[in-house]
Amino acid sequence: NAGTTYYIRVRPYNNADMGGSTYWQHSDAVSARTSGTEVVPLSMNPPGGLSASQVPQFIVLGFDDNWKGLRWLPAFFAARQNPDGSPMHATFNMIGADVGVKYPASEVLAAYQAGNEIGNHTQNHASGDGWNVAQWISAIQAAHQSLVNAGIPSSAIVGFRAPQDVYNTALFTALSQLGYKYDSSVPQGLGALTMGDGQPYNGSNSWWGGHTLENGDPVAVQFQAYHPSYTPPGNVPGVWELYENALILADGTKTDRYCDQDWYQTPPAMSEDARVAMLQETLRRRINSNRAPLNLCMHGQDYEDVSGASASPESRNTLTRFIDWAVATYPQVRVVSQMELINWMRNPVPLGVMPVQRVATPTISPNGGTFSGNVTVTISTATAGADIRYTIDGSTPTMDSPVYTGPFTLSSTATVKAFATLVEMNSSAVATAEVYYQRSRSSDNCAQRAKHSFSIRDAFGNEVLRRTGNRGWRPAVCRRLLEMAD
Repeated sequence: NAGTTYYIRVRPYNNADMGGSTYWQHSDAVSARTSGTEVVPLSMNPPGGLSASQVPQFIVLGFDDNWKGLRWLPAFFAARQNPDGSPMHATFNMIGADVGVKYPASEVLAAYQAGNEIGNHTQNHASGDGWNVAQWISAIQAAHQSLVNAGIPSSAIVGFRAPQDVYNTALFTALSQLGYKYDSSVPQGLGALTMGDGQPYNGSNSWWGGHTLENGDPVAVQFQAYHPSYTPPGNVPGVWELYENALILADGTKTDRYCDQDWYQTPPAMSEDARVAMLQETLRRRINSNRAPLNLCMHGQDYEDVSGASASPESRNTLTRFIDWAVATYPQVRVVSQMELINWMRNPVPLGVMPVQRVATPTISPNGGTFSGNVTVTISTATAGADIRYTIDGSTPTMDSPVYTGPFTLSSTATVKAFATLVEMNSSAVATAEVYYQRSRSSDNCAQRAKHSFSIRDAFGNEVLRRTGNRGWRPAVCRRLLEMAD
């Protein structure tokens, strides 16, 4: 029926056009409308007919590579909140081969569970220059599986950025076939490239955030004049492009140093003060014009410490000074992940009415404790319509875990973990409850057992108490000793 929303699952398939090989796709729920794929056109104006004064000023931080792991950055965002009280989040685009090798995989999972988005940056960070569709699929699929193995729900991995921003037409075809929602590899405003008003970028005439690619991407078409091998996407319905941004220096001139590593690797290196002033001037111009999101390309390894490779104090200080200044100066600022920006653009609402971005964390009842009999466990979430998946063996639940359909009974010690998912929303954090089962002991049974000889040993096997003979113990003392003996 036209206009009806259905929820479907896409399974692996054979595509004869790609040599008959089996290619992987998301096996998690996605939404589709019989009236057609979502369409958000390229525009210089905010979506939904809202005026600039009605919309938040989004700051979108995408951290690439992250080969030192994720510790300082997630803690940085967790310690702050947006002016409206909502949490700050970022996107971390991970190299699959590094997960669990260069740093513990648990760091990626913890960053995700804190509300941040985990994106795909290929398996080995190889340049995709000249790659065909099958090569892109292989690199993206391998990284995706590495992240799933780290505990990230498959349905939550929907964004991609190409290493060194090297993309081509085949990449976007691959993303579409793999069920990904967006790419963020295309820069806007570089060199003499013109914007929607026909003028070069000046900080006040940016394209608004991004758009869906059902009609290709005119920005990428322009950019090919600078890099002929960077062939633009064709018509790729349902896939978004989120643009990276050229920046404005404190004196008002434009710079093509749009990634944080360009700020110090491209001579002459910029001082910390110059970096902060550049970011502040860029944000001011957006605030005072169309409030286009400021989407920054960052690199996580500059902010983390590992043995033999310290973080850059200038990078940490630049980020801290800029973000703290932005939220203190402009109440309309919102620091969000890339997928959170897309979710807002799909359902744009005025300032003060922010949509729910993440499924509520499940509530497990009882939420832990010690019990002497069978325990009935219930799990719920405040997000209507969400699916709950759970485990009882202490492992982190995934999309392959059982779906909660109603109360269940435990008759032994268990660690219950659960998370919730809903189409087009970020999955919830994982809830945990420790349920301990203790066998009941009657006084008579205790007294009967105490008539026999037994001993109690410590953790090293040393005997610390011996009981011999057939004299009985007082019931309370007996029960405690037998608990220790067991």
